[in-house]
Amino acid sequence: MILKILSLSFNDYFQGLPKAFYDASLNIYLTITAITAIIVIVVIISKIYKYKKRKKLFRTYNEKYKNLITEFGITGEEKKLLKKLTVFLRNPEKKYLLLLDSLIFHSAIEHLRKRDRIKDSLIDDLAVKLRFNNISSYSALRTTHDLPDGMPVYAVINSTLKFYGKVFSSEGYLKIIIKEKPLNITTNSPSIIYTHNNSGIYGFRTQFIKYERNILHFLHSNKFQTSQRRFFFRKEVCLPVYANKIREINDPVSLTMYDLSAGGAVLNNPDLRFKTGDDLIISFSDTQEYLLRLDAEVIRTSKKESIIHVKFSHLKPGIQDRIIRLVNKK
Repeated sequence: MILKILSLSFNDYFQGLPKAFYDASLNIYLTITAITAIIVIVVIISKIYKYKKRKKLFRTYNEKYKNLITEFGITGEEKKLLKKLTVFLRNPEKKYLLLLDSLIFHSAIEHLRKRDRIKDSLIDDLAVKLRFNNISSYSALRTTHDLPDGMPVYAVINSTLKFYGKVFSSEGYLKIIIKEKPLNITTNSPSIIYTHNNSGIYGFRTQFIKYERNILHFLHSNKFQTSQRRFFFRKEVCLPVYANKIREINDPVSLTMYDLSAGGAVLNNPDLRFKTGDDLIISFSDTQEYLLRLDAEVIRTSKKESIIHVKFSHLKPGIQDRIIRLVNKK
């Protein structure tokens, strides 16, 4: 009798096993499905958010571009030229930079000339409207007449007075606008005007004439010396910086900068994290108050990839001025 009861119990137990396994498998399947659905929903929401954010950014860029087109009175032919130039921008959506930065404008012109014929008169008319000089950023400077309005310069008067400024106008005199008011400045003083473009560094020997309303007036000069064959002055530094790949914004790495210029920098490469061709965001401070945040590209590596050499991309004139000031600081 006992054996019969035990036999029935074991039979019931083993008959219930398939149902138990089926229920467990179903629960696991439903759990995995639910988790997968949640992940998919989160990914979709994230993509929609990024798309809307990017679309809003594009809309802002386009608004800025349209406003500048209206402000400068750009014609139909000039709009077509600008459209062609957009192809050569690192970030084509930021086409408004063509209307604000003479270096970007002339650099794009040089690239377009290699592919297509362009009327010089069209370029000249557009450059005048944009208040750019028609001298290419790759053309050698022969005289101070070649300096475009808005070009950053460093003026040294009597070997002691030093001023950072921008070319205000080249009509009559070379006029440089500065922020600080000069003290004990003597007229007819020997001076040197330092500046650079992509062809090199230049120091024009000239003479200071007068100062009026934040503007220094100098005689025009064709006497110059090239100070360096590089595109920009370089300086050995030891600065702490943070860098990350553009797609890894929330994962910055602490690096040391060994060499700095207005065109690029040399940094260490811990764990060989960065490779040639990587697009980076580099952040460092030129003072205790101002943080520089720059787009850069790794153009090469050295010392078994433990050192990276980066080139800054499309710097705004104001940011480039800050770097030049930091490089020239003693």
